[in-house]
Amino acid sequence: MRRFLVAGLLGLIALTVQQAAADPIADVENRAIGNRLAIKQWHIRFTYTSLKSGGFHKPPLAFESWVDGDRLRQDTTWAYEEKVPGVDDVGYTEIMAWSDRVVYRYGTRRYADGAKDAMTVTDRELAVKEYGGNSPLFDVRKIGMLPDGLAVGEIGEFLGSPKRTNLKMADESLSGVACKKITFSGFEDRGDVSYWIAPDKGCSVVRMEGDWGKGTPGNYRSITDLVVEPYKNTGIWFPAEAEYQRIKGGQVTIHERLKVEALSFNEPLDETIFTPIAMNVPAGTAVYKHPGSDMASFLWDGKEVRQERYADVLEKQVGDVGESPRRRSLLLSAVGLAVLSGLFLWGYFALRRGSRAG
Repeated sequence: MRRFLVAGLLGLIALTVQQAAADPIADVENRAIGNRLAIKQWHIRFTYTSLKSGGFHKPPLAFESWVDGDRLRQDTTWAYEEKVPGVDDVGYTEIMAWSDRVVYRYGTRRYADGAKDAMTVTDRELAVKEYGGNSPLFDVRKIGMLPDGLAVGEIGEFLGSPKRTNLKMADESLSGVACKKITFSGFEDRGDVSYWIAPDKGCSVVRMEGDWGKGTPGNYRSITDLVVEPYKNTGIWFPAEAEYQRIKGGQVTIHERLKVEALSFNEPLDETIFTPIAMNVPAGTAVYKHPGSDMASFLWDGKEVRQERYADVLEKQVGDVGESPRRRSLLLSAVGLAVLSGLFLWGYFALRRGSRAG
C-alpha cells in the first residue's frame, strides 16, 4: 500500500512540475509564494513611519509578532492621542498572547485619573468563538505581497489569482536587479497591476504598482518598494524595508515606511513568551477571568494569577475606593481591553482597505 502511495505522490509532483514548466508565470509566482509560506513559525518586529497619513488613522508605532504552532502573541504599540499627565511614554502597548489553554490580554495604557488596565484571562475555546472561529493572527508573511498597501489583503489575492486577465511577463532590470515583471488587468475594479520579482533574491517581490479606479474621480496609483534580505542560510528571503505611496492627482496622499527585524524563522521559541511572565505585567495587576469570575476577584502576583479580591488590595493601597471614578475607570478599561485588544491593528488595515478615495 505504501508503495502505491509513494508512486502516486511522485506522479503528482511530476505533474505539478510539468504544469509549472508549461506556465513560466505560474512557476515564478509559485516560487514567490512558496518563499513566504516556508516560514512556519517566527518572531518578527517592525516599526512604522507615517510621512503622510491622507487623513486616515495613523498606523501603529511598532508591531511585534511571535508564532509557534498554535501559540501566538502580538504586541501593538500606539501613540497617545494627547499627553497624559504624569506619563512620560509617547505610546502604549496592547498585548494579546494565545497559549495552549488560555488567552491573555494586557495593555500598558495609562489614564489621566491614574487608572491602569487590568489583565484578562479567557478560555481559549471561548476566545475562538469570540473571534468568529477565525484566527486573530496578523499574518506578517504577506508584507509587500500586495499592491495596495504594506499589508492589505491575503498572500494569494493577486499573485496566482485566476481572476486576472491580460497576464504577461517580461525580463526587466530594476535598480540593477534582474527581475521578472508581471502585469495584468481585469481584476474586479482594481485596474492594472504590475510587480517585479527577483529570481536571485528568493523569487521575492521587490516592487508593486497598482492603478485603482481608473476613469473615476477616486482614481489613484499605489507604489510599494521593498528591500529584501536572506535569513541566515535558510534560503528564505524577507523584506527588511518597505515603502508605500499612494498618489492621486499627481500628489502623494499617503506615504509610509516600514522597517522589519526578522528575529527568528522556523526556530523554537521560549514558551514563557506566551505568558504574563514575559509580558512584563506588574505584580498586583487586577485580573478578569472569563468565564466564571468577578473581574475584581483575582490578581497577578508577578508569578501567577491568584484568587484575591483586587478591590481589597486597592483599598489597602489607596484607602476606601468605593465606586470612585478611578475604580470605575479601571474596571471599564479592563472590559474594553478584553473586547478591543487585537482588533486595533485589524481596524487600521480594514479602514485603509475600505477607502479608495485617499
